[in-house]
Amino acid sequence: MKKHLLLIVLVTSTYSFSQINLKKLKKAKSQVEKEIKTTQNSKNKTLNQTKNMSKGPCDSAHKSLTKYLKKLEDKKAANQVSSGSFKTYIGSTERYLKSIKSKCPDLDVSTEESQLNTFKSDLNNAGGADGARQANIRKGYYDKAIDNLVTSTHPAYNDFKKAKSQFLVIAFEHYRHQKPTESFKLISESKNAFSKIKSEYSDLDFSLINSELKRLEGLLKSESGSVITSKLARENDRNYFKDMSILWNSVYTDHDYPPDGLYGGNMQFLTDKFKDFTKQGFFDKVESSKKNGTYPAVQSYAEKVSKGLNDYPRYINQVLVKAYKGRLDDLTTFGIKGDPQKELEVLEGAKKLAELALKFAPNNPTAKQWFKEVSSQIGKKTSGITYASSMHKTYLGEMLFSTKEISIGSENESDFSSSFKSGDYIYATVYLPAKLRKLTDSYAANDVKILINGGIISEPESTAVWVTTPMQEKNYLQFAIIPNEAWKQKYGKFYIENKLRTHEHIANALITAGPYSGTTVSTEVFFRGTNSSIKGEFKIDLSGGIDKLKTIVNQEENARLADAKLPKAGMQNTSLVKEALGIMQRKSGGSKTYTKAIITSVNWDYDKNWNGVIVSRSIVVALVSKEHNGKCMYQYFNFKQQAQGSGKYNSNLEFVGAGHNVYISCDNAN
Repeated sequence: MKKHLLLIVLVTSTYSFSQINLKKLKKAKSQVEKEIKTTQNSKNKTLNQTKNMSKGPCDSAHKSLTKYLKKLEDKKAANQVSSGSFKTYIGSTERYLKSIKSKCPDLDVSTEESQLNTFKSDLNNAGGADGARQANIRKGYYDKAIDNLVTSTHPAYNDFKKAKSQFLVIAFEHYRHQKPTESFKLISESKNAFSKIKSEYSDLDFSLINSELKRLEGLLKSESGSVITSKLARENDRNYFKDMSILWNSVYTDHDYPPDGLYGGNMQFLTDKFKDFTKQGFFDKVESSKKNGTYPAVQSYAEKVSKGLNDYPRYINQVLVKAYKGRLDDLTTFGIKGDPQKELEVLEGAKKLAELALKFAPNNPTAKQWFKEVSSQIGKKTSGITYASSMHKTYLGEMLFSTKEISIGSENESDFSSSFKSGDYIYATVYLPAKLRKLTDSYAANDVKILINGGIISEPESTAVWVTTPMQEKNYLQFAIIPNEAWKQKYGKFYIENKLRTHEHIANALITAGPYSGTTVSTEVFFRGTNSSIKGEFKIDLSGGIDKLKTIVNQEENARLADAKLPKAGMQNTSLVKEALGIMQRKSGGSKTYTKAIITSVNWDYDKNWNGVIVSRSIVVALVSKEHNGKCMYQYFNFKQQAQGSGKYNSNLEFVGAGHNVYISCDNAN
C-alpha cells in the first residue's frame, strides 16, 4: 500500500508542475488501480485462509467445553458438587473458556460462561460452609506448619506421619466428601492418636492440630438440620450399596467358577456380613434410594448386585455347586481326615455355603438339598462327643464371651454376650469337639491372633493362651481377654515368666482404637501342630473411657520390666567395653544415652575364609541405654577385630550388626 501511495503523490505533483501527456497519465492511473485490486484480492484470500484454519481448533475447543459442562451437570445431578473431580472439571472448563475467548473472538460462549458461573457458585456453597470451602477444609492438613511440628530426625516422626495420614487427613476428607458421621469418628481417633504421641514425647506441641480438629468439629456442628439429614441419607445409602457391592464379589462372579472366598475359611465372615440380608429387603432399599434422590450416586453398585440376585438360581446349579462339592472333597484330604475339629469346620463351612445360597435364592431346591445333606453329616460326626453342658452341645466349635469367669456345667445363654462397654472384664470360652490334648501338640501354650477393627495387632510369638496340665484334659478352653485382679493372681505369673504379652497387646490395641462406640474385636485360637483354629468376635463400646485398659498396660509393662534382668557377663575387658560404648554412642547421634556395656561372649568367635585362614574375630556385647522417652533397655551388638597375621589382631573394634533388644526397669539397668 505504501508503494502505491507514493506513486499517486508523485503523479499528482508531476501533473501540477509539468506538461504531461494525458494518455500517459491515464495509463499510469489504470496500472495503479490494477495493482491495488490485486493486492486487495490477495489480502481477502489470506484472511479467508486464516478463518478456515482457526475454525477447526475453535470447534474442537468448543466441543471440549461442552463436554466438561456436561460432566459438571452429571456430577451435580449425582449430588457430588463437593467432590474433588467436580472442582477439577471446573478448572478444565475455565481453561477452555479462556482459550476460546482469546483465540476465537467471533464465537459466542456467553451461555456457556453463565453455566460455568452457576457451577462455581454451587461449589462455593457446597456443604453449607463458606465460599472458599475446599481451600478452607484442606488447610486442616495441607498447612506446612503442621508438617513442621515434628522433624524427620525426631524419634516420634514415623508415629506422627502415620497419625496424620490415617486419622487427621481422612477426618477432613470424609467431611469434604459429605461423610459427616465418619468424619466425627476420625476426629476422636485423631485426638487419641496425637495425645498418645504427646504423652510419650513432652517436647512436642500439637496445639495447632487440636485447633484444626476443633475447627472441623465446628464446621460439622454448624450445618443446619436439613443439610446434615440430607448428608446422612446420602452417606448411609452410599456406604450400604458400596459395601454390598464389594461383598458381592465374594459370593458371585461372571465367570464359570466360584469366588475364592467360597472355598477358604471366609465363610464365617460372609455369614456375619450377610446375617441380616434378605433379597426383598435389598430391592426395597433400591426403591427407597430412588425416592429420596440418592440413587444416581449408588446406581452402579445397586445394579451390580441386582443383576447377580436375579441370576443366582442359575448360578447355584452351574457354578456354586463346584464350591459345595469342593468343600466335601476336603473331608478326605491329609491333615483334615481324622481331625474331629477340622472335619467339623469343613462341614460347617459347607452348611454356611448352603445358607448363603438360600439367602440370595430363597427356597431354591438345590440349596435346600445341600443344607439337608450337610446337616445330617454334622449330626453323625457329633453323635459320639461327650458334652460338658447343654451350652457345649449348642455351641460346639464356637467361641463365646462373658464379663466373668464361667463355671462349665451350670452356664446358660444369659452368661454370654457379644457386646461390651468400657470398664468390663472380658473372658472367652471355647467349646471343643475333643479334649484339648487331642487337638494340639503343645502342652504349654496355643497361639492367639487378635484383630481390632480388621487390623492384626498381635502375632503368635508373644500373644498366646497359656495352658496348664489340668486344662489339657478338658474339652473346652477358657482364657482372659481383659482380666481382673483375681484372674491375674492365678494365671498372670505364667504369662510374665514365659514372656507372653497377650493382655498388654490387646489393651494397647483397644487404647489405640480410642474411645469409640463401634470397636470390633476378633479373636482366633490356633492349636499348635495342627491346621485347626476357632474364632469368635465381639463389639466393645469404649466411649465411656479407657482407664482400665491403661491400668492393664501399665501393670503388665511394669511387671515385665521388673522381671527382666541384665544378661550375665562372659569375658571381662575394660578397654573393649569402653570402646564399644564409644562406637555406639557416636552412631546414635544423641538420640539415646548408652550407660553400660556387658561382653556376653565367653570367648572370641573366629571367622575363617574358604581356605581356613582366620580373617577376623568377633564378640557379642549387650549395651544398656536410656531412651529419649525415659525408658531403659539393652540390645545385643556384634563387633569384630581384623586379623593381621601371626596371631595378631587390630586393636580397634569394628561394628558388625545389631541383634534383638529387651526393655528393662531402669532400676535393674545398673
